Amino acid sequence: MAHQGFNLNGGAHPCLPFYERMLDCIRAEILPLKMCTDETEDYVECHQRKKQVILNYKLSQELNKNLIVALPKYDEENDRFLPQSAFNTDEIFNKGRR
Repeated sequence: MAHQGFNLNGGAHPCLPFYERMLDCIRAEILPLKMCTDETEDYVECHQRKKQVILNYKLSQELNKNLIVALPKYDEENDRFLPQSAFNTDEIFNKGRR
């Protein structure tokens, strides 16, 4: 497994620290397949980003569950928020259609 450690812009590759940790573990352990699974998993995750994609998907699902339809309007003269009944529901739901 050869790893150059540089990206296309000439800087260090973001996965280089994970690769170096994995190599250090492999060199130091007698049973690297059993003892270095965490380091190898971190290195593979850095390249594939499967856990990050799953996390982003779950976060977007949670954000869509709590989708805010309308924010209360603030009355600056009286220093308070207007009650919800002061909203025109047709105005709120037709915003995206214009």
